[in-house]
Amino acid sequence: MRKYFIFIFLLLFGFFLSGQTQKQERPKVGLVLSGGGAKGLAHIGVLKAIEESGLEFDYIAGSSMGAIIGGLYAMGYSPEFLKQMVSEQSWTSLIMDVYPRKYLNIDEKGTSEKFFLNVGFTKNGFKLPSGIVEAQEISLLLSHLCSPSYQSRDFSQLQTPFLCMGACLENVTPLVLEKGDLPYALRSSMAILGFFSPTEYDGHLVTDGGLVNNFPVLELKKRGMDIIVGVDVQTPRLERDNLHSLTSDIWHVINQHSLEAQIEALAETDIYIHPDITGYDMMNFNSWDSLINRGEVMGMQFLPQLKALADSLNAIEYRPPKDRGLQPLDSIYIEDIQYKGLKNVSKELLNNYKRFQAGNVIAIKDIEHWIHMAGGTNYFEQLRYELYPGVEGAILILHVKETIGQNIGVSLHFDSDYKATINLKATFRNMLVDGSKAEMVLALGDNAYFNGNFFINRGLRPSFGTAITLEAINMYQYNKGNRSSMFRLMDISFSPYVRSIFKNYLDIVLGAEIEYSGQKPVIDYISFDRIDDGYLNLRLNTKLDTRNTLYYATKGTFLSLTGKLVQGISGELKTADPYWFGAFQLNSSFRLSKRFTVRPGIHMVATTESKRSPVQYQAYLGGVEYSVLPGLIPFMGIQNMSYAGNFAYVTRLDLQYRVFRRRGFIVATFDVGDIETRFKDLGYAKNLKFGYGLTVAYNSFIGPVSLSITGCNQSKGVGFFVNIGHKL
Repeated sequence: MRKYFIFIFLLLFGFFLSGQTQKQERPKVGLVLSGGGAKGLAHIGVLKAIEESGLEFDYIAGSSMGAIIGGLYAMGYSPEFLKQMVSEQSWTSLIMDVYPRKYLNIDEKGTSEKFFLNVGFTKNGFKLPSGIVEAQEISLLLSHLCSPSYQSRDFSQLQTPFLCMGACLENVTPLVLEKGDLPYALRSSMAILGFFSPTEYDGHLVTDGGLVNNFPVLELKKRGMDIIVGVDVQTPRLERDNLHSLTSDIWHVINQHSLEAQIEALAETDIYIHPDITGYDMMNFNSWDSLINRGEVMGMQFLPQLKALADSLNAIEYRPPKDRGLQPLDSIYIEDIQYKGLKNVSKELLNNYKRFQAGNVIAIKDIEHWIHMAGGTNYFEQLRYELYPGVEGAILILHVKETIGQNIGVSLHFDSDYKATINLKATFRNMLVDGSKAEMVLALGDNAYFNGNFFINRGLRPSFGTAITLEAINMYQYNKGNRSSMFRLMDISFSPYVRSIFKNYLDIVLGAEIEYSGQKPVIDYISFDRIDDGYLNLRLNTKLDTRNTLYYATKGTFLSLTGKLVQGISGELKTADPYWFGAFQLNSSFRLSKRFTVRPGIHMVATTESKRSPVQYQAYLGGVEYSVLPGLIPFMGIQNMSYAGNFAYVTRLDLQYRVFRRRGFIVATFDVGDIETRFKDLGYAKNLKFGYGLTVAYNSFIGPVSLSITGCNQSKGVGFFVNIGHKL
């Protein structure tokens, strides 16, 4: 009944004012937008109805998602622009802070990606993250959208004065955010407790404003607003049966804390608009279209009241419509670049990824590219930029939050060839030198592996490092398809090297290497004498990785080139001539449709023809998975390491089809290749081997889970291969 009373009152008030000759003071009207996560997208639909009514506001306030929509509207963006902006986002990637893999440093690709559990630790013990998500991608989006208003350090200077709510985490009290860096204020207001990490704003640790005041009507009343239009997308108090998900539980707790403020706010709201968003929760961002539509439907129901209010106000004092044609900046003149938050990481490392200089007009996309490239080193938990007003343009301030120097990672793996393995990783950043990284990776299982690596990251410039590698690998020999013997290879190497990283996707390493290997053959489980050799090597390793995902890529290329000159310095090979070893692998992915991808590849190994070859530098064929042996080439339908030789090549074609929410895959694989002791025997049609396989896989958070059925022309029947998790 209340809304009908207000409607009649406004009509009568308008007629009354039209008959007055004495000038009246125009009442001030405020707009309040509540928080509600994804449900806040309904605000955009309501704003479309408000635009149609012609109603203009003197002040806007919001909390959480209401702060973001309200802040952008206060700047001068139109509801149509906001809808278009929302439609262009990949919401799962944006909300979950999925980092574009193309920016991940080549030093991190294929290593850090294989550990699903990562925990930082300090001298005081383990440190859990303050939130599941740092929201760096959201921060970049907000900084881009707010770029036209970088000079408005007081939010009352925006086209429509604006404020938003935060919650001071120290004492859980309301905090009004109305001055400073606008995009950071919006990011602070939407920092959902437990999900997004809190921010440090104006000396306070700030989290989601909806925790304490999700409908800040009273803040606008304090600023002299006479009439309040409130849009509320909060869910009413949930009963026990409706508390069925993490997001609903979190929102229920937030509602309870802000319930008292909500009751007072409703009493002061003159036009209360509550869109019907039944069935949606705070994380339904992919339902943006439906949510905006529901907001518009409800807004249109209030159009007569809103228009009556607008007409009444204009009868007192006409105000033309505000300009709603605002667009984000494409570029800006940067006077100076400043850094805040650097403690252990040097400016040099950051500047190595910057492709612009102060004193120039800089594209916003180049600033974002810089942040992504530097962030791909994993030296930072978060990077964000601030545009501060200067004399002729802006001062670019880069705010950094450095990664905890020490980190432990864990992952698990099982497959039919190598059985169960526990993978551990310990990383120490900036331990001895700024920009340094010491990392130890350990695989515990039947085939054990350890790699310790110390590296000083100098970006694109040549850097120095050292590596220690230990391997304990079971190796096999076959006779007419049957396994006849097993070798236990123990190998340890130490290698100083020089390294250059180009544009985060190309890595070139040149180094010397001292290596010791011991072989313990076992035939029918009876041990024989060990064979021990020492080597002095020169090595060249090149890796290029532009794949969009580590597994089941739909675009990009992976290239690996390994070359070694091996010289025996002890054992039987001490007086032998130098031994050459080379391995080359190239795989590409081409997406033919939304679901279908073709992935051709070639893998070749070549060594010196000799009677006594180091077993770790021979070519091997067979198995489904790669191993730490550089000469092993997987081949469908052939058992692991079934064939050995000096020369081998395999061409592979994967036909990949995506199913089940972008994480499920069906892959048909076809292999053609050969392996020979002498180069002149390679490639004869009678020697060619043909393999085929069908794999059903799911790319889970612990790594790929797959089942493969394989076969080839070298054996009868089919084989089965199971893989669970990441393999080092």
